[in-house]
Amino acid sequence: AEALDPARPSGALQPPPDDAARGAPGYRVATFLVPLGPGRAPATGWVSWPSRANPKSLPAVVRFADYGLGPESFPGDFERDALFVLVHPHGFPADMPREARVAAFNAVSNGGRGGAYGFRDEENARPETCYFRGMVQRALAAVRFARTLPMWDGERLTLAGRGQGAFQAVACAALLDGDEAPTFLRLSAPWLCGLGLDTSWQPSFQPSLRYFDTVNFARRVAVPAQIEADLLDTAHSPAGAARLYNALGGPKRLVFRQGEGTEPVATLEFGSSPAPER
Repeated sequence: AEALDPARPSGALQPPPDDAARGAPGYRVATFLVPLGPGRAPATGWVSWPSRANPKSLPAVVRFADYGLGPESFPGDFERDALFVLVHPHGFPADMPREARVAAFNAVSNGGRGGAYGFRDEENARPETCYFRGMVQRALAAVRFARTLPMWDGERLTLAGRGQGAFQAVACAALLDGDEAPTFLRLSAPWLCGLGLDTSWQPSFQPSLRYFDTVNFARRVAVPAQIEADLLDTAHSPAGAARLYNALGGPKRLVFRQGEGTEPVATLEFGSSPAPER
C-alpha cells in the first residue's frame, strides 16, 4: 500500500472551460488539478455541486472513467444532488486542446499490444513501472481532494466506475482505510478481475500484475458494494465479476444482465441489497 500511496498531495479548484456548465443549470462546475510531483502526471478532472448547496450538506460521488482517452468535457450524466467528482484516468488537464490531448494519449499508448496503454509487457514486468500504478496514485489523490471540498457532508462517500473505472474504485477502497474509507461502491462491468484466468481483453499476464488485480484489491475491502455485469461481455469477463463479488468482504449485491436496452432478456441476482449510498 505504501508503494502505491506515498504522499498526501494538495490541489485546487479551477475555473472550467467556457460553456462547460451549459447542460447543468442550477449547478456550479469547476475543474481540479492535484500535482503529484516532478515527472508525474497530476490528478485531474471535473467537479460539480448544486449552486445553492450549503457547506457540509452533500454526499460525495467520485466517478472514475472507463478505458480510453478520458472525458473531454463535463458529462451530461453527472450526479444530481451531490458533490460530483469525475476523475481523468491519465491526468490530462480539462483545458488541454484536443490535438495535444490526442498526442499525449498516443504517447502513453504507443508500444502497447494493439496500441493500448497498460499493455506494454516491458512495463508490466515490474510493479514500479506498470502504467496502472500511476493511475491508482492519481485516483487516490483525487479522492483525498474530494474529501477536502467544503460542500461534502463528511460522511457519505461513494466510489463509482465502469470497466477500468471499477478497477480504480476498488483499488481506492482497498488503500483508503479508517476515516478515509468510502461508504459505498457502485461498480459496473469490472475489469482486471482475475488476471490470466480467462480470455477476456486484458494485458498479457505477468506475476507483477497481481499487484493491480481488482480481485486482490477487493480482499481488503469491507464496505457495501453493488456490482452490475453483462453475461455476454467479452471485454469485461462476467466470471471476473463473480470473482470480485466473492472477494469483497462487506454487504454486496451482484446483478448479471443479458440483452441490450432498458429491458434485458434475463437478469440474475446474487446477494442482498447493500445499504443505499445516499
